Amino acid sequence: MPTFFFDVYDGRKAMRDAVGLELPNVAEAADEAAALLPEFAKETLPDRQSHGFVASVRDEAGEVVYRAMMLFQGQHVTDQNRPYVTTVTGVNFQMARRTELKAEARALSEKLAQNIEAMLTVIDDTRAQVEASRRAVQKWNEKDA
Repeated sequence: MPTFFFDVYDGRKAMRDAVGLELPNVAEAADEAAALLPEFAKETLPDRQSHGFVASVRDEAGEVVYRAMMLFQGQHVTDQNRPYVTTVTGVNFQMARRTELKAEARALSEKLAQNIEAMLTVIDDTRAQVEASRRAVQKWNEKDA
């Protein structure tokens, strides 16, 4: 049975899985990653602020075969800015504000996903460069031996 590795990024730090988990296929690994994110977020959100979470699944060759992302958006609201205050005269305002907030949340979510994707690309590129450098040093050391 193949081994899959689950790397997690919480917006501040990346944690690389060195142990892995034996699963029958990529679909099972994807399900595991999807189940992992809410649990990880639950442990990581003591401040209830906005965070993006990413779980990448690597196969035994080190290739990323699946990536799951989850966004948590928290917001402290004062009485004067409460978007969901229900009043008879404020129903239209409430609906407009809710629509505005949803559009803003979608835009922020898309921007966050793009930023996370860009950061993961940089991490993957850096990892590849480090590996190439390690192989070059190893080759150099073997040549000198």
